[in-house]
Amino acid sequence: MYCILGIIFKLDERCFVKYPTFLIFGPPGSGKGTQGKSLCELRGFVHVSSGDVIRHLDPDSEQGQLFFKYANRGELAPNDGLIVDIVRQYIEMLINTHQFDPKTQKLLLDGVPRTKTQAKLIESYCDILGVIVLQSVDNQELTERLRQRAQIEGRLDDQKEEVLVKRFKVYEQQTQEVLSHYPSLKQFKVNCLQSKSKVLEDILNIIPK
Repeated sequence: MYCILGIIFKLDERCFVKYPTFLIFGPPGSGKGTQGKSLCELRGFVHVSSGDVIRHLDPDSEQGQLFFKYANRGELAPNDGLIVDIVRQYIEMLINTHQFDPKTQKLLLDGVPRTKTQAKLIESYCDILGVIVLQSVDNQELTERLRQRAQIEGRLDDQKEEVLVKRFKVYEQQTQEVLSHYPSLKQFKVNCLQSKSKVLEDILNIIPK
């Protein structure tokens, strides 16, 4: 009887193991994607960006149609559970295709959560170990970075002053709310105006191995 109960307990515990996860936040032009790739190479993280998740989403599916309905208007989907469920399904795909092993690797989520409700819902399947926050005291320098990138990659919107100002404002509003959900001891803040190598060095020095 005790043996049977023990087996049941272990199976139940395994089913509810959460994915070890770090979050990364940073304003437009802060280099989140660059640092994410470096952390994958040096620390074995699996980088999951909101862009990756969206590209994998089937636009003809019910979820895809609902998501793109709002995304095409530049709005957040009103149902926070939608994006959280889409991210969960994407992570499960990574596990099933052997691109992520929760036993030996950690996730690095980039671009989600974007609201406090999303932050709470994501904790149903992610164990948030820490939050990397790339900070800037000078949005003008980040604006120049974005303009240079826009010229190289042909992103016309990133060359417009009013568009960039709005992106910075939206980021600041969303991030302040989300970060208030996490204890300060879990937040690791780094100056993103430094060189890429110095930013990476600072991140590696402060996040737990």
